[in-house]
Amino acid sequence: PAVDCEKEFTSPGGDELTRFCEDFASVDRRAKKIAVRSGLKAAAEFQVRNSDLDVNGHVNNTRYAQWILDSTPSEAHRRYRVDRYEVNFLTEVQVGDAVAIESAPLEASPKPATPLYFLGRRLSDGAAAFAALAAVVAVKAA
Repeated sequence: PAVDCEKEFTSPGGDELTRFCEDFASVDRRAKKIAVRSGLKAAAEFQVRNSDLDVNGHVNNTRYAQWILDSTPSEAHRRYRVDRYEVNFLTEVQVGDAVAIESAPLEASPKPATPLYFLGRRLSDGAAAFAALAAVVAVKAA
């Protein structure tokens, strides 16, 4: 069940729920605009399928993250992990649309929490569908 932190509640295990709501209230949920950039490298292309859609007929927001992860080289997955992720949805994409994922290349030796930039572009008209930033950190060798 959903938690409505704006209303009063009484619940078994209320302390845990209270901590969740206090943490939730302290998070800045205002979306920051991510600029659309040019000069990016083509990383992958995906076709929007029925399984990409949510119950409202829109591409599910988790699918954008999956496209980004799937467009990233396997070596990067072994060496880095995503620490933070932000996305701006710019233009709707629909079933049958092809989406190109473009990215700025990863630096040879990134600094801690290096931000990586991704752009999803609808191929039919070149419109920017989403812009995303993913901050990655190096995985410690075992």
